[in-house]
Amino acid sequence: MKAVHINKIKIIIPLFLTIALVITCGCLQNEANPGAANGSPGGLGSGSDQGPGPAAGPSFREGYYGNNLSVYISTGLDKYPVGELTGTETADILYIAEEEKIGRDLSLMYFDIWGMRSFLNAAGSGQADLDSMEILMERYGLENPVRDERGMFTNTSLQELYTGMVSSGSATAQDALNNSVTVEEMQIKSLDDAMAATDKEDLKFVYENLRRSSENNLQDFLWSAVNITERYMGPGPVIIPGIEANETSA
Repeated sequence: MKAVHINKIKIIIPLFLTIALVITCGCLQNEANPGAANGSPGGLGSGSDQGPGPAAGPSFREGYYGNNLSVYISTGLDKYPVGELTGTETADILYIAEEEKIGRDLSLMYFDIWGMRSFLNAAGSGQADLDSMEILMERYGLENPVRDERGMFTNTSLQELYTGMVSSGSATAQDALNNSVTVEEMQIKSLDDAMAATDKEDLKFVYENLRRSSENNLQDFLWSAVNITERYMGPGPVIIPGIEANETSA
């Protein structure tokens, strides 16, 4: 009986080791090449199976981009009084909400096309920012202009901007990243202008959180643009908006 027991152990141990080795190799491969699951090397390829579909709207945050920012924003706003909005403050809130939607929707579209992790991360933070703006609009009884359908906007200028960036960003991953940099810079400018035009601390509280989110996305997109350029063009000076040539070639 002891001999049979020992033989079983000799069979089971190598089997466990083999399984562990296969799992470890798979994890290392996915970590080194996050885009492999999308069917292409280096994180480039279709990511349509990795995220929400074309009709994804605010409701897709449930279970996919779960975060606690909404609780943080709601709790933070409770510290400030609710005042009466000026016309400029109202216009800024509504515009910023739709501008944040451009960032989220473009990131989702670009992730579907290129499968790059930077776009997925930005889509998640973009949804969190939209949640924050929704809380702010509910606080002041404003009608939310953000439409549920991806790529659909109430503001006609933002609609034209989105349509153009979808077209140009579908050409190359570099174009998609450059467009994303432009959008984040636009959002930062809008937030700075809105903060300068209000004396309400609750509005500034939300805007400051959105600005930090845009700054993080901006840096992520800038360095992704540098990395993808060096991958296909080799090392050397790379000129990208927001980064000096000597910084990228260091």
